[in-house]
Amino acid sequence: MCGLQPGAMIYNVKVFLTYILVTGPVILVLLGLTFVSTYLAYFSVILFIPAWLLIQSGFRKWDSADYAGF
Repeated sequence: MCGLQPGAMIYNVKVFLTYILVTGPVILVLLGLTFVSTYLAYFSVILFIPAWLLIQSGFRKWDSADYAGF
C-alpha cells in the first residue's frame, strides 16, 4: 500500500477496501497459478502493462490538481 498520500489510503476505509478488493483477487489467482506450475508465475509480468497505465494516469491527475499549502 503506497501512494502519493498514504495517510488517505490507510485512514479512508472506502479507499482501503477498494484497494484490497481490486488487488486481492488478482494476487490470489497468481498464487494459485504458481501452485499449478512455477512457469505460470511469469504471467504476473503482464501486470506491468496496467500498472504502467495506472501510474501514468495518476501522474496526469496529480499534475492537473493545484494543491494549496506547498
